[in-house]
Amino acid sequence: MDDRKEFVGLSAKVLEGHSFYEIIDDAYRFFRYQKPTDTGVCKSCCMYPRIERDFFNPKISELPLKYIQDWYFAAVDLEGLPKGIWGYLLPRILEVLAAEEEPSNIGIEVALKRFDTGNPENWNRNEWDVLERFRHAYIERELSRDVPAENEHFEYCLDDVLCMFGIAGWDLDDLIGQLRNAPDDKLVNRIWIDWCRNDLSWGSIWTSVFWEGNQEQRMREFYTSQEMKERIDRIFFTSSDAIVQKRASDVAYVIHHSKT
Repeated sequence: MDDRKEFVGLSAKVLEGHSFYEIIDDAYRFFRYQKPTDTGVCKSCCMYPRIERDFFNPKISELPLKYIQDWYFAAVDLEGLPKGIWGYLLPRILEVLAAEEEPSNIGIEVALKRFDTGNPENWNRNEWDVLERFRHAYIERELSRDVPAENEHFEYCLDDVLCMFGIAGWDLDDLIGQLRNAPDDKLVNRIWIDWCRNDLSWGSIWTSVFWEGNQEQRMREFYTSQEMKERIDRIFFTSSDAIVQKRASDVAYVIHHSKT
């Protein structure tokens, strides 16, 4: 009996025609690291034994989602993984994220944190180009989401996604810059969903609990900054879309009545 059958079912794949297809295709092309002989995580304890034994047998593009999630469940050294292990696994991890699945059951925020992924000095030009394209596309997809259908919800907020990149080493100014450059209606709609849609009172600013050091404070300072107040107020007064205008009003109320 093939032990792998209990865990396979090759989900979380990005096929041709998907908006992330070219990025993921390039990830597999450029991150061609030698197959490791060590998982880099806790041995004979945290991972399911059959998964641990079989972990490097499938091709990287066919590594089952259950294997990846089990690997994330295992403890890793606080110093992070060796680059060779992370570089080998990274194309599949990016594909899982692109397919709107979570590599780790702990939360989307920790998905890229086991190595200093967002440091361009760790990668060659082609590898970093893939990572930057992925970051831009992933945040853009979150900014483009609108109100979900009835009884549907998002698994995470925009700030959770920013946190995923922020604690993985991306420059916070670059992440904030992508919000600055977002179209007014997309920014207002997405923030409204996260801050106001499910709050029956007056809403509240959402920030992830996974931010590290002063990162959460810096994000909160941006959300409540004079820059944001003036931008949301301007959208309220100039938008010709009644829905955007109403959401801008709700968001403005939260910002104006929040403490940094």
